[in-house]
Amino acid sequence: MVNAISGQTAVLNIRCSLASLFLHNQLFIKMFRAIALSLFITILFGMENISMGQECDCPANFQWVKETFEANDAGFALVIEKKGKAAYDELNETIEKRVKEAQNLEECLDAIQDWLLFFRKGHIGVQALDEDEAGENLSKKQIRSKFKDWQRIEQDTKKLEKSLSEREKDGLEGVWVSGDYKVGVIKQGDDHLGVILKADGVYWMPGQVKFQIRSDKAGSYYMLDHSEEKFQNAQLLDANHLVLGEFTFTRKNPKVASDPAVLRYMKAMDANMPYLEEIDPETYYLRIPSFNINYKAPIDKLITQEKEKILSKPKLIIDIRNNGGGSDDSYDELLPILYTQPIEVVGAELLSTPLNNKGIADVIKNPKLDEETREFLEETFEKLSNNIGEFVNLEDEKVQYIEYDEIHPSPSKIAILINENNASAAEEFLLAARQSKKVQLFGNNTAGILDVSNVNIIKSPCKKFVLAYSLSKSYRIPEKAIDNVGVTPDHKIPPSVPGHEWVDFAMKKLVDK
Repeated sequence: MVNAISGQTAVLNIRCSLASLFLHNQLFIKMFRAIALSLFITILFGMENISMGQECDCPANFQWVKETFEANDAGFALVIEKKGKAAYDELNETIEKRVKEAQNLEECLDAIQDWLLFFRKGHIGVQALDEDEAGENLSKKQIRSKFKDWQRIEQDTKKLEKSLSEREKDGLEGVWVSGDYKVGVIKQGDDHLGVILKADGVYWMPGQVKFQIRSDKAGSYYMLDHSEEKFQNAQLLDANHLVLGEFTFTRKNPKVASDPAVLRYMKAMDANMPYLEEIDPETYYLRIPSFNINYKAPIDKLITQEKEKILSKPKLIIDIRNNGGGSDDSYDELLPILYTQPIEVVGAELLSTPLNNKGIADVIKNPKLDEETREFLEETFEKLSNNIGEFVNLEDEKVQYIEYDEIHPSPSKIAILINENNASAAEEFLLAARQSKKVQLFGNNTAGILDVSNVNIIKSPCKKFVLAYSLSKSYRIPEKAIDNVGVTPDHKIPPSVPGHEWVDFAMKKLVDK
């Protein structure tokens, strides 16, 4: 769930940080934590593209994606083996027809994305580059012109805002804000429309329709570039808080009293940094919205500063709902608090191809690398280069164990709140955490996007979009696979329990494990 302004740029269908490679294998994470970001930048912006001639039409783009993915993605062969070549041939026939009929880049990428989803739902995707990234710098006037025919409500927005502000009834109609957006929600037939009252004045102008909520609570939200994000259930948590999928709006007018539990929930879901707060004399609440590599320092600092407090109470609630992952490194300081016995960590193997290995070769050239890291990367590159076309384990063992010298007596009961938006490194954290005798998981099954991971991103030959695919696969496959299954909670929270009541639900159910 995000504030609307922070979620404007379209994202790849990837549920983890794209800024780190190799971060889902604890066996060699220590070496890569210092170079992850530079490796990502090298791959995204410095890598030479595979030659595809001068053709940049949709069929040619699809052929490039298909050939690149087949040769380099770590999960490709797994799916073909499972679903069969006949199903793959049928898919190709369907998509080839669609790409021939595509009228623009959006339709082309929609077809290619559907092709990719045949393989898995995460750590994969295509994403159109914006005008600046594609080398097309549009002026503000050109951007306004591009969206001038967008659906709009033909009435004076100042009068509309005044009218909505004077409403005395509850419900959706009113003036709502999210980030820099001010929106008037009006009823039109059985639907509700969110009409821009104030925005950036470039991509979005007063009067344009920002979102639509149908009578069945499903609807559409439109991003900065006006691309559509569908949601299934618009939720009015209380009179002042509206949730549309991953986007949240707060009522500005008419003024209505808020539910304290909802305010606490909204604070948690909108948080962009981790924080700790006391719930009652026996319980602390720790909110961690992301394990992105940029969150490592704030998480480490918070736990270091507040560790004495955390260890002083018998209960701890850790809320990682909507945490889409990032880097395993980010939860290093959490594990000692949870620890009761050696933690099993299953490793991964990398697919060695010239394209996949080139990223490492490029990083080796970085003059800022320390000598130890350079030597490790050179050994890694040599090992991968000597095994082209094969999966390579960079360590001697498939499984290793994390051990700590101390088991803290308190907190003795730890609840972790999880949901369907937890993926990637967040799921890796849960696999480690649930091995503790202190920990119980509450919520819903997670996304199941972990086993085939460590994303590589390359620009298309036409430089109009990027392709993301995965470099590694876990040794959990197939017996203990998480992909398409997810991590199952110890206590499922029924759909009838709204998000702002999950903390209370967990506190009542938290018992000795």
